[in-house]
Amino acid sequence: MESAFTWENKALINELTQGLEKAKQLRIHLCSTCPSEAQDLLLRRIISTFEKALMILKWGGSVGQAQECAVLPVRGVFGIRGWKSKKR
Repeated sequence: MESAFTWENKALINELTQGLEKAKQLRIHLCSTCPSEAQDLLLRRIISTFEKALMILKWGGSVGQAQECAVLPVRGVFGIRGWKSKKR
């Protein structure tokens, strides 16, 4: 039973990793064509979601722990309670 669980976890990690890489590629592509701030924010949230899911699977942490660890330095600050725009 444990080997099936391990295989399923590895397959899930692989799929999430591929999704994360595709989201990053999309972000790079859209950045080259001047995306709107809303598009950029959406892509960063998608990438953050993939990263959190991978952290939970790889390290067995809770969602709260993953949220504390996932910080994306961009035009705003991503905290535990969500996205907040930086005041300039």
